[in-house]
Amino acid sequence: MLLFVGFIIPLIRQNKFTYSLLVVFIAGGFFVLYLSVLSYTYIGKEKVVSHNLFDGKSFQWTEIKEVALEYYNDGTNRYEEYNFKSDDGNSIRIPLNEYFLYEDKSEIYRIARQNNVLFIEQEKN
Repeated sequence: MLLFVGFIIPLIRQNKFTYSLLVVFIAGGFFVLYLSVLSYTYIGKEKVVSHNLFDGKSFQWTEIKEVALEYYNDGTNRYEEYNFKSDDGNSIRIPLNEYFLYEDKSEIYRIARQNNVLFIEQEKN
């Protein structure tokens, strides 16, 4: 949105102030794009990675002792999240969204079982 607004500004008036606003909005747009690229989640066959803006955690499957699929119902929707617990007590929580498919859940279960990791499905209160 910032990039779109940045390119529309010079059409309004063409002077130094609007060109300055153009530069500010475009720089802001690229900065927001850069920050969004820094946040990602990866669940693979070798490791689980959750990297947020200022915090990043990564576990190899050999370091994980338990995977809990926690869920709760609020009356209208069901909310789910995976909690990957490591041997040293740390954990990675990954909330499920509309991009997780049933096959993805099955794959996580399969990888956990393949690595002898305890898989628990529980309702969260």
